[in-house]
Amino acid sequence: MNNMLDNAAACRPYLWAVELFAEKSMELFANQESAGALGTAAAKAVESAGEQLSAALAPGYGVLFCNTGTDALRAAAAVLNGLKLQRVLTTKAEHPALLHALSCYPQVNFCKIEKNGRVQIPSEDSPDLFAVHHVNAETGIIQEPELLKKQLPEKTVFLLDTTQSVCKIPVPGNIADFMTVSGCKIGAPCGAALLYRKQFEKQVKALRLEKHGVGRCVPAAAVVLAEAVEKGISNLSKRMEHAEKLQKLLKNSLADLKIRFTAENVPVSPWITHLMLPGYQGGILVRMFQEQNITVAAGSACSSETPEPSAVLRAMGYSAAEAYSALRISFFDDTTADEVLFFANTLHELLKNY
Repeated sequence: MNNMLDNAAACRPYLWAVELFAEKSMELFANQESAGALGTAAAKAVESAGEQLSAALAPGYGVLFCNTGTDALRAAAAVLNGLKLQRVLTTKAEHPALLHALSCYPQVNFCKIEKNGRVQIPSEDSPDLFAVHHVNAETGIIQEPELLKKQLPEKTVFLLDTTQSVCKIPVPGNIADFMTVSGCKIGAPCGAALLYRKQFEKQVKALRLEKHGVGRCVPAAAVVLAEAVEKGISNLSKRMEHAEKLQKLLKNSLADLKIRFTAENVPVSPWITHLMLPGYQGGILVRMFQEQNITVAAGSACSSETPEPSAVLRAMGYSAAEAYSALRISFFDDTTADEVLFFANTLHELLKNY
């Protein structure tokens, strides 16, 4: 079996989630927007799943089920674009799909990102929309939504990309106006969702039912996603403890190498470890690891096809050479200490023969 250490891109789904998805796929196969008993049953299942997901993550919020996390981000941008917002503030470390969706706004400004990965909001900026990640998908660095919120005008709409934080770290459920979740990041086989304050209910429903601006999620995916979120949050502290032990083991196992861990003296997700290996290229190491049946990444999956150095690391002030030397190792519930040690031992050998 492949040693999967690229779980920030997509993790192996839980067996119970796969089985539930198969069961619900046979039961809820009808189009939930069609008339008739089967369509009504599917619609009710999706509605119930939305209530379950909202109750677990952000009580009182509405839920728009999507197919992928990318769809959820683009849906949020589309909804807000319909409000005719003028000034957008974001960072160059956001998901490419979000940055592309925001590019159609009249004015888009970018926050400075410190070398430690923390976002700095310009004191003179007064945006209509602020869009930022909670956990950076590449570096694992955690932003502080509560602190960022306090620096924004009260009127500013807050879009928080929580794709890498839901079911991974505690998520403040009443800070942002929009949040995102992706099933393939949390042990569900598929499905995603956009959570939103109910004041945007009309615009969100119009996006799906009138403009058809986002695809209809399979009812079975909605049901399983809601269950995965509820289960993942209910035992979050135990799961985080598992990830923290793995991260500590990894760092200790690499202590004798000339490595720079990108997240220094800032909060970081225990599920993501990002490092730079001066003098080596992460992309080449990724291919060398694959030959050893180990899957890691040189950056986030959304940017894996570009030959350019990491936009995230460049925005943080790192050189192109430093950005090219990066590796990301990411865990999930089924990651074992043996896998981490195998990776560490293999890295030692690969660097000798690089």
